[in-house]
Amino acid sequence: MHVEVFNGEASGGVLFGSVMDSKPVSILSSKYGNEPKVEMQRWQESSKKSILFPHCFSMYNQHMGGVDLHDQHCNALMPTIRSKKWTWCLVLRLIQASLANATVDLKSSTTSRLCTDDS
Repeated sequence: MHVEVFNGEASGGVLFGSVMDSKPVSILSSKYGNEPKVEMQRWQESSKKSILFPHCFSMYNQHMGGVDLHDQHCNALMPTIRSKKWTWCLVLRLIQASLANATVDLKSSTTSRLCTDDS
């Protein structure tokens, strides 16, 4: 794994940054910049190594979990269906997202009901 120096460029309040990790990674951010640098653990061959990454990458990793979890639930509920009609794909994706959100809400409500003590 090779990590290159962060390339940042700000114009009009939007910062563009890219890092060469195992693949090139680019981020556009209007809120977070590249300072302060944050240590992140990256795999290099068989061991983890601490590498300094810009602040915008750490904030992305911190807040990305919900989107990944939603995609994981969607993929578990219904397989991806390929179609030539974009409207059909859109309708199926909306149904898939609704089912995933309903499943998460149901699980959280039953968990909270089981944890409360009514006596």
